[in-house]
Amino acid sequence: MVCRRFKSSCRYRNKRKREKLKTRKLNNKYKSRKIREESCKKFVLNLSSRLLTNEEYLLLGKGMKFIPTPKVSSTYIRKQIMKDFLELARKLRCRFHYSTNTIKEIHPLYLQTGHISPNGNNALEGYITDTKLEISRLKVKQFKHNLTLAERTAFNYLIKDDSIYISKADKNNTTVVVNTLDYINAGTNHLNTDSWELSKLIMESVVRSTAIIDNKK
Repeated sequence: MVCRRFKSSCRYRNKRKREKLKTRKLNNKYKSRKIREESCKKFVLNLSSRLLTNEEYLLLGKGMKFIPTPKVSSTYIRKQIMKDFLELARKLRCRFHYSTNTIKEIHPLYLQTGHISPNGNNALEGYITDTKLEISRLKVKQFKHNLTLAERTAFNYLIKDDSIYISKADKNNTTVVVNTLDYINAGTNHLNTDSWELSKLIMESVVRSTAIIDNKK
């Protein structure tokens, strides 16, 4: 009887410990989130009429160079790798059949024809076949997402919102959010200034001088 009572009290104490530990973890998580929100708001300047949520502040506070991990499956990744390798195999076959030792200068307006040449020798085709088999058996590790579900939802909302324009400030790492109409009006006013008109006249004179020189040749 004593042993049973001792076990029940021990279980009760362990349960209380687990609840306290869980509460402490939640409080620490809430405090760290508050600290992150305050630090992100220092690097985000909202000049638009749109009110940003806390998740949007957390997202924009990561900076304009932040790259979210794509939501793709392992099958899609293998298909993309196979697609790139098939393009490489096409180029290898073309080089095997049509390549010469002379180095030719490639024209800047050269466009790829996408020509599919016939198969090469046994060594080349064996390498292509073995590589295809290796790619089909490739095990892709599932990478960890660097955005939470709420931040990814905020990311989708910001992409679809055409009323705001998001850009990096010129002087520091601050991310600026402005109304799209205000940004367009500011650019239009800049184009209507005297300095722009002067630079426009200089460009026109340069174009006329270049045309005169070309005609003399």
